[in-house]
Amino acid sequence: MKRPFMPITPASEPYWSYLQKDELWIPRCNSCSQLVFYPREICPHCASLEFTWEKMSGRGKVYSFTVIRRPFLPEFAAMSPYVFAIIELEEGIRMASNIINCQPNDVYIGQSVRAVFEEHENGRKLVLFEPA
Repeated sequence: MKRPFMPITPASEPYWSYLQKDELWIPRCNSCSQLVFYPREICPHCASLEFTWEKMSGRGKVYSFTVIRRPFLPEFAAMSPYVFAIIELEEGIRMASNIINCQPNDVYIGQSVRAVFEEHENGRKLVLFEPA
C-alpha cells in the first residue's frame, strides 16, 4: 500500500529522522516544559520558539479510537477496516496513529500499547502501535 505522508518541514525533520532509527522523539518546549506533538515551530502553550527533543518510551494506552470501515481516501482502501486511535504515551502527550497486529474489534479504551515502526515503499517510516 502506498500511504500518503506529510511533507518534512524544518520543525518536523528531527521527528522523521528519529523514526528512521526506530526511535520516537517528541519536542519539549524550553520555556513552559510542555511536550508538543505534532512538531511545529511555535509552542502552542506559550508561543516559545525553543525546543529540546526527548526520547519517548513508546509505551502508552489507547485514549480514544474509531474503526474505519469505509475510508475517505482511496490510498487507505486496502487497509480497511483499520483502527485510527489517539494514544496517550506514558510521558503524558497524546498522538494520533493506527493500532495494528490485532483485530479492530479487539481494541478498547485504556488498552496498553507499544510503538512499532513500519517502513513504507518510499523508505520513510511511521510509528504505529500494537497491543502490549
